[in-house]
Amino acid sequence: MVLLASNNISNLCAAIFKFQINFCYVILIVGVLVWPFLMLKSPMSFWQAAIGAMITSIFAAIFIVLGAIHDAPTCTQVSFLIFYLPSQYLLSAMKNERNQGILRNQGEVATYPEYSLKNLFLAYGTIAYSFGGHGAFPTIQHDMVKPFRFNRSVWASYIFILFVYLAVSLAGYFVYGGSMRNTIIPSLQGDFNRRKGLQEDINHKPLC
Repeated sequence: MVLLASNNISNLCAAIFKFQINFCYVILIVGVLVWPFLMLKSPMSFWQAAIGAMITSIFAAIFIVLGAIHDAPTCTQVSFLIFYLPSQYLLSAMKNERNQGILRNQGEVATYPEYSLKNLFLAYGTIAYSFGGHGAFPTIQHDMVKPFRFNRSVWASYIFILFVYLAVSLAGYFVYGGSMRNTIIPSLQGDFNRRKGLQEDINHKPLC
């Protein structure tokens, strides 16, 4: 989480303040800032951070999905043609749309990468990381007022996280395709202030 937060902060400084700071230095700064909170006894001592992370995650997911929906008419039109039109009509349709000024920017068109074992394992690693909070389960169960309801809390949390992650992942894949890299935010075609707010929102989650 420290690495993720440091990377986001470094990108945020470069994009907003035009101030380039080495990622390695940001890791040290974030580590020093977070260190006092690591001295707390258990998650029960800073439950407010968990609530804050949940709220920022919800807002970030909503804004990302809305941004993807806003970009969908431009970014997915060629993908729709590829899947639903025979090849002999595809080139003609694309040519007509370019002549009409619909495809304004070739970079805005979604293309989908081919399946490969490398991409499969990279995707699995990301998924495993996203759902990797099970290491804190014993502590959470110990701190619960009603530990016998631990199963209920686990099911509820994983279902909630699954819905949030699926919404963002599906929106990003179908709208932007293979143009995405390690984050979806730069792919959003909206204004600068929206991307800035999303970046700040996501910065808050890893720190929580």
